[in-house]
Amino acid sequence: MKSIILLFTAVIICSGLGRVLLSRLKTLALSPLERFAYGTAFGLGIAAYGVLALGLAGQLTFWPVTLLWVALALFGIVGSIRNFQDIVQIATRRAHSHRGHPSAFSLSLANLIAPATMLVLAAALIFALCACFQPPAGHEWDVLAYHLADPKVFLSLHRITMLPTEHHSNFPFLMEMLYCVGLLYDGYALANMFHLLMGVLTVAAVLGFCRRVMPMPAGWAACQLLVTTPIYLWECCVAYVEVGFGLYVTLGLFAAVMAIEATKRSRTDSSGMTKDTERQRNLREWGTLAGIAMGFALGVKYLALIPFVMTFCLLLWRRVPFRSCLAFCGIAMAVGSPWYIKSLMFTNNPVYPFFFRAFPRSVNWSADRAAPYQSEQSSFGFIHGTTTPAKNPVLTPWRLTTNPERYTNLGDYTFMALTGGLYAAFILPLVFMRGIPRHVVDLLLLLSVQLLAWFLLAQVVRYLVSMMPLAAVVAAYGMIAFSRIGKRRMERGRGIQLRLLPTLTALVVIGQTQILLWSIWTLPTSTKAAHDSGMMLTSLSFGDVLKNATEPDTHDDYLTRRLDLYESVNWINRNTYAGEGIVLYDEARGFYLDRPYLWGNREHSAFIPYDRMHDGLDLSRWLRTNGYKYVLINLNWSPMRRATDNPSGHELEFLRSWYIESPVPGEWRFLLADAMRRGLWVPTAGTAHGVVVMEVTWEESMAPGMNGHQP
Repeated sequence: MKSIILLFTAVIICSGLGRVLLSRLKTLALSPLERFAYGTAFGLGIAAYGVLALGLAGQLTFWPVTLLWVALALFGIVGSIRNFQDIVQIATRRAHSHRGHPSAFSLSLANLIAPATMLVLAAALIFALCACFQPPAGHEWDVLAYHLADPKVFLSLHRITMLPTEHHSNFPFLMEMLYCVGLLYDGYALANMFHLLMGVLTVAAVLGFCRRVMPMPAGWAACQLLVTTPIYLWECCVAYVEVGFGLYVTLGLFAAVMAIEATKRSRTDSSGMTKDTERQRNLREWGTLAGIAMGFALGVKYLALIPFVMTFCLLLWRRVPFRSCLAFCGIAMAVGSPWYIKSLMFTNNPVYPFFFRAFPRSVNWSADRAAPYQSEQSSFGFIHGTTTPAKNPVLTPWRLTTNPERYTNLGDYTFMALTGGLYAAFILPLVFMRGIPRHVVDLLLLLSVQLLAWFLLAQVVRYLVSMMPLAAVVAAYGMIAFSRIGKRRMERGRGIQLRLLPTLTALVVIGQTQILLWSIWTLPTSTKAAHDSGMMLTSLSFGDVLKNATEPDTHDDYLTRRLDLYESVNWINRNTYAGEGIVLYDEARGFYLDRPYLWGNREHSAFIPYDRMHDGLDLSRWLRTNGYKYVLINLNWSPMRRATDNPSGHELEFLRSWYIESPVPGEWRFLLADAMRRGLWVPTAGTAHGVVVMEVTWEESMAPGMNGHQP
């Protein structure tokens, strides 16, 4: 309950702040939903930048952060009051309208879809809120590796700095700044809720935009399609960044499309004179909103550079005045630039760790590290690149439905990784339809280019989440278009198949909703029995969600079952001193560690000077000299593991086989093996579930050739 109250407070503050900042814009005056979405999203972005400033100044503690929020609240208090007045006014107006004009019951699609979708949205919101209390476990790999792990380290240091072996820490971190606030005040639950809030704002933005440019049911249809997409609902419940990234990109693209409309749409007064002043004002305001939103998107992920460039090209192609196009670029780059300047100052590379050839002086990085990192991104999906056969991108929508496991991380594939096939079913036929409004064509072009870039760069299914709001809007237009075709055929008494289109359209969306509910209620989570039987899993189970939300004392048991290294991490936290560091090998998920830690694999960073070491004694000496007394090796993710191997319960046996009795691949792994052979690394009682915890026993007084006991 504390997290919900804190989140509600943040919404009041940020929406009020955004309302004040956008108070002069006339374009949003008649659309409360759009005003709320843009205002709150911009307010959250400003709050994140405030946290960044405090972190860079070494003031990332309770009172400076609290004073920041108080200052934001005071600045936006007038806007908060106006928002409250609007809510009261809208509620009063609707109450009077229902009393004064009772409407007859109708079974039309337009009258049924709104209440049905509102019910679905309310149920999804309640379920997602409960799921936010579920501790991140094995399927939330990147959450435990850096989305929450890095903010936790920043809070422990009271400052934002470069984490030497964690190259992600130099990414644009707008969402992670909000996660810092969540962890500071109430832990991972509040951090998860900040991401859920981004999903709520996306729904508001989609509804507001569709009401502005499409028939009434389109917005509701788009929202129901969006929230019942398994991977989108799952991402809203965990502290990833794709939903937040998608919000800012979607807001920017919607505003850009409206700016294009402003250049073409001219209204005339009673004298027949064109209102150029109003047109120019609309163009300026929508262009400003697009620039700010895209700038915040640049602050969430490097991938925002793709929609940013794409939007600029579309504005030019649609003959938006060049000055307005430059203004869009200037605003976006100004808003997004702090993250790139920070990365340049810390690492000599504004887009670290990418483009090493252009920035060869990148700190703790090298060409032989950049190559496997890029190769990992290219390993998802099917063969892709500029030389790929033309059929591969064409087949991608089908493969996302029939072979979804190819687009996920190893071990992460569950029902909640699915995208469904309704986006393709409703969008692809639009290519063959005539009379599509230009703004829908623009959205379809923007979506198509993003999908092509996704196909060529990294076919990771999570990256599609940021495109789903746009896809849902285009698909919703397809639903309405098909329903109208069927209605016209029905009126003419022709085409029995097409007359069924409205019913079929409603049924398939209802079907996706029912399948999602079935998965949450019926499918098991990641249990050993389920894995062994080969049955489908879900990462959001109603039973687990309810238990974690209502019984916090069961979290340890849940994590022990769902996270292989949790028991070992718990042992480290209980049995080591606060300043004793840990080095993680074949493991990156350090969120639950309460000790200083490094990522040990050579591929991550050049910070540990493996290239200057000759044996295990050199490595052990470096570790102890720099304050790292323990080593954690996750054998479950070791490159030496075969599909039939199960290290759990046989950790020392596999450790001896892979490191001590056999040659190990790679020079840096030889150093680990040599340290074990010399007895410089001694297994501890923290070894469990395929994870080995070893103490580095080297001391200054030890002789260079000294041998000890072996595991």
